Amino acid sequence: MRFPRKGREMACTAAQSRILGFLTKSVAVLGQQGGQIGQALQGVLADGRLPVSDLQPAVVPACVLMPGLLLDPRDPLMQSLADCVDDLHWKSPGFGRIPDAVSRQMAVVEILGPDGMFVHQRVRLGVLLQGEHLLYPNHKHLAQEVYHVLSGRAGWSVDSVAFQPREVGDFIYHRSNQLHAMKTQTDPLLALWAWWGDIRSVSYEI
Repeated sequence: MRFPRKGREMACTAAQSRILGFLTKSVAVLGQQGGQIGQALQGVLADGRLPVSDLQPAVVPACVLMPGLLLDPRDPLMQSLADCVDDLHWKSPGFGRIPDAVSRQMAVVEILGPDGMFVHQRVRLGVLLQGEHLLYPNHKHLAQEVYHVLSGRAGWSVDSVAFQPREVGDFIYHRSNQLHAMKTQTDPLLALWAWWGDIRSVSYEI
């Protein structure tokens, strides 16, 4: 993955523009579902005030999977992600609470939120990467959540019921404190996600 090395000020401005482009398209996709998350996210962009954090581009080991997922973007949202993927601050998911054996095969970026590249205190939005043949065990949080599958496929379990297959284009919703887990097989999973409601990280349990 490449990172800007010259003209840092201009590169950062260009990077912010690319990331904001992806954020705008993500909000449009999730907004089509309506409901509280659509209203909350559209309100964020309508407000027009998004402070930029000082987070710099970063990668974790699982990011080695990313080029294979973005070789042939199938829609404008994926193309926009491909345009800005090298500008993003990737890190391990789960706020430091996922076992290392699992988290080192995953990556997450928070594009919008309290810990995001664009700072906001009421919603979180980002992208999750989960490697193949990996179980992301049951976990829960106070925030309500939506996932939108961008690439790959995974089994999804909600309330400890049997895993159900989810594929590109699917939306998956989790209520506040609803147990959920994801399990990949031969394909890695790349998914857009958003939190709303009580988005404090302290409530995350696994």
